[in-house]
Amino acid sequence: PFLAMCASPMATTDLLKMFVDKKEDVLKDKSTRLSGPLHVAAWNGQSLNVVQYLTTLMGYNALMEKTASGTTPLHRAMERQADEDVVKYLVDAEPAALFQKDSGSRDAFLLACKYHSAYVVTYLMKQYPSCFQQRYF
Repeated sequence: PFLAMCASPMATTDLLKMFVDKKEDVLKDKSTRLSGPLHVAAWNGQSLNVVQYLTTLMGYNALMEKTASGTTPLHRAMERQADEDVVKYLVDAEPAALFQKDSGSRDAFLLACKYHSAYVVTYLMKQYPSCFQQRYF
């Protein structure tokens, strides 16, 4: 149920806190594809408050956790065109996630170029110019 709540448009920090208060190990829940709460929240377009709350509870290491297909929460946010403030938070909280490649050898910058807004691509190129120098082919 906790992962379902992380995916729900009704998710709030108060609701998530109720789950965690009842059973703290819900933060370790994984889907069959090894998506954790932060992956699920990023994939489903949760608010910045929810993403920050989960990161605080799970620790910044959660920003680098990979699913069975090698995606980080940042990959998920890029693929689903998460809010720009969520993307900025995920990148700024753990810049190394920008350079992690999934099982298809795609990093978050490549996914931003494919799926996200010009604003996000411009932000990444200005703040993290080395992402533009990656070789993809």
